[in-house]
Amino acid sequence: MNPIVNEPQGGARPRVLPIGIRARQFLLIALVLLPMIFLLAWTNHQRYESLRENELRTEEKVAQGTANTFATHVRGIRQHLFATGQAMLRLSPYTPAQATELLTATATHFPTIHQLSWANPAGKILFSSQPKAVGRTIGASPYFQEIVAGKPWVISDLFQGSLQGDPFFAIAVPVEDENGDLRGVLVAGIGPEEVGAMTIPQDRRAGAAAIFDAQGVIVHFSPAASLSWEDRLLWRESDPLLRQALATGQVQTGLMTPAMLNGEW
Repeated sequence: MNPIVNEPQGGARPRVLPIGIRARQFLLIALVLLPMIFLLAWTNHQRYESLRENELRTEEKVAQGTANTFATHVRGIRQHLFATGQAMLRLSPYTPAQATELLTATATHFPTIHQLSWANPAGKILFSSQPKAVGRTIGASPYFQEIVAGKPWVISDLFQGSLQGDPFFAIAVPVEDENGDLRGVLVAGIGPEEVGAMTIPQDRRAGAAAIFDAQGVIVHFSPAASLSWEDRLLWRESDPLLRQALATGQVQTGLMTPAMLNGEW
């Protein structure tokens, strides 16, 4: 006698594991995968932190190298100004033509010097490599006041030149006679774009670099950009690292979002 087998209509249905067993299977898989996921995430995070630290150290070295190059160039200009000032004293009495020729020759030696002027102790320009500057008074300028007060030399913050309105910064040195009396002040007007181009490395394929004055105003920006005076003032408002460096005089590294660039840098 054959047994009777009842089959459900529509064909055989697959047997499904009870919900409790499926939950335990998922839990077992999660217990195996979660540590691997956390380990992978931690490894990637550590790798990112290591790459970021290495990049910050690299950029710090580039910045320090740029600062050293800038300081070397400024020191060279300062030494030539001292020598020129002493030569002016040795030539005394001299004619205006002789004084102008000497100032022009010194300025020509440095492509970054736009004008080189001799001012009397009251701040009136007597001779200059730029004839239009003769007769102007710079005695009220902060850098000139520092020289009169006894500083051995001064580098100014960026300012807008009175002749053409272009931004400049000045390097000034006193000229004293053998008795220590102030006989005059030599002032070199430096073009920020020229000195920046000479200072910032040009072989970098990516990234940006900027030179600021002591107030946080942009002196030079690379890659080259056309900057208005407002643009030069804008950066410090959006860069907490710059403000911290200005306040402490110490090296600062980190991430920031500057006003002139998109994204985090």
